[in-house]
Amino acid sequence: MIATKYKTKFRIAERTKKPQRHNERFWSILEKENEMILFEEKDDLLYCRETYVDGVGTRQIEKLIETNWGFDRQYKVLGFTRDCNGKVLRVFINKYNAPEGDLVSESILWPPVVGQRSQYFYPLAEGRDFYYD
Repeated sequence: MIATKYKTKFRIAERTKKPQRHNERFWSILEKENEMILFEEKDDLLYCRETYVDGVGTRQIEKLIETNWGFDRQYKVLGFTRDCNGKVLRVFINKYNAPEGDLVSESILWPPVVGQRSQYFYPLAEGRDFYYD
């Protein structure tokens, strides 16, 4: 029961919330992106993988490089995006030491665009949004 200052009472009969799809999290991350820093030139690669980390932290860049951005040592970090507070939102990586990049099912075309969904090397099926659903 909800009462107002005019002594009118309202009884809530039904409450409906929008169901949250799993991939809406990734759209909210893209909206927060403010800056992209790439370690490879536009012509150096054709494709790579991307990982949504949504805030590795605002640590110094030296500390992130020292810990390889939280990835195993075999991964090569190609770039990252961050928000206006310096939190890392997306990291672009290659797992294998291939000159053109990693060509796997989740590969994106290089270079990515800040604040926009990446273009996948293998097109998504009709109606699909992110591979992470």
